[in-house]
Amino acid sequence: MNIMKPIINTELEVNNKSLLELLDNSSKSEEDIIDIHLKDEIITNLEYSKIEFKRCKFTNCRILSSKLEGCYFSDIIFENCDLSNTSFNESNFIRVSFINCKLVGCNFIDSHLYNVYFNEDTMNYTNFSSSHLKEVEFKNVALNSASFQGITIKNVEFKDVELVQAQFFETSLKGIDFTTCNLEGLITSTKDIYGAIVTLYQAAELSKLLGLIIK
Repeated sequence: MNIMKPIINTELEVNNKSLLELLDNSSKSEEDIIDIHLKDEIITNLEYSKIEFKRCKFTNCRILSSKLEGCYFSDIIFENCDLSNTSFNESNFIRVSFINCKLVGCNFIDSHLYNVYFNEDTMNYTNFSSSHLKEVEFKNVALNSASFQGITIKNVEFKDVELVQAQFFETSLKGIDFTTCNLEGLITSTKDIYGAIVTLYQAAELSKLLGLIIK
């Protein structure tokens, strides 16, 4: 899959203002946060909404248990960041890469993700319910116990992904290739899993959804 990568100046200098200062200024002035490189930020319990981030890079940042809802992220790189338990509900992500990040317990409910790349991330218990995913790739990612309910999928790939006890409901998986993934204990319905591409071993595991006992 040819995911469009973030269009960003790779030589952005580290910003001299903190994320909190930038967010406060943006909230008051309604100006976008543009061409900023934030590094080694550690902050918890942020609560901001409808902030626009454009052409920014976050490196080694920890933004924990926060709310950044209704925000707009375009051409963004998150690298080696910990965003655990942060809510991005009703946000838009366009050409965004999450590289080696921790997103445990994050919420992307009712969000739009377009050309988003997740690589080497830990995303257990992440919630994507009611979201729209288009041109999205999950590669070498842990999505155990993640929730995908009522989502719209178009051109989404899962490569070497842990999906142990992940939930897919009211979400058509037709044509999705799961052959390199761990689907142990996957929670879904026969209607949703219909047409998915799996291995013989995975098919035997998924046959439990039909109430079959294979000897």
